[in-house]
Amino acid sequence: MRRTAMCPYRLLFVLLALAAATVCFAEIVEVPLKNASFEEGADENGVPVGWSRYAGAGHDQEFRLLDLEEGEGHALVIEDGDPTAEIGVTQSVAIEPDLTYQVTVSVRSVEGASTSGAYLQFRLFPSNEYKQTSLA
Repeated sequence: MRRTAMCPYRLLFVLLALAAATVCFAEIVEVPLKNASFEEGADENGVPVGWSRYAGAGHDQEFRLLDLEEGEGHALVIEDGDPTAEIGVTQSVAIEPDLTYQVTVSVRSVEGASTSGAYLQFRLFPSNEYKQTSLA
């Protein structure tokens, strides 16, 4: 019986294909955010219930909830008049290892306002690693 050696590149391709298949068939879990649609209102500082203020120590920065057209829910307007200081909202969520998580957001820009600096960020603790994507 004749044996042939497997090409290292073919083995690498097979391993990559198996890894990709594992990712493709991984269970996707929606991130369980509290008050994700802002229907529970906000505190006296405009921060939605269930969320915390992120940074926001600058000048001319403000949060406010906006009622959208009927059936469209609510929106959080973040006014940032200080290009030298960050502002946003944050929420901590417990997750399980070896799962794929997904979050879906709906974003609208305000006419005449810059969308520069609008991001969705996942930060994992205790490693402090993060993934960030632009919302603009």
